[in-house]
Amino acid sequence: MNCPYCANAVPDGAAFCGNCGAKLEAANIPASLPPSVRPGASAEIPREPMSPPPAFVMEPVAPPPGFTPGYAPPPAPAKKSNTTLIIIVVLVVLLLCCCCGLIIAISQMGSVFTDLAGQMLVPTPRLR
Repeated sequence: MNCPYCANAVPDGAAFCGNCGAKLEAANIPASLPPSVRPGASAEIPREPMSPPPAFVMEPVAPPPGFTPGYAPPPAPAKKSNTTLIIIVVLVVLLLCCCCGLIIAISQMGSVFTDLAGQMLVPTPRLR
């Protein structure tokens, strides 16, 4: 017995084909069919040639009012880059950081000077 799908030799009484795995009991294909018509056969089925589709003819259409041939809208303006704005923002942030650091440094130095000046102005007790 041969498998009706792949034409592989299958032992009699087998439930499935060992080559393609098709279920053999469900296939009720008569043996009188030629191999080219059986399912899974690789033979090419002859077909009738198709006729080409009818030619598509487009009728001319009147242009809409206000249409001028050859007119193209002006190109969109080029998008400006934000590089200059980014550079300015970075410089302002750096300047603020430097100013804050300078203010903090001066305030710390001021407290050091006032401590030194206070120690110098206070008279030291003399021993007798």
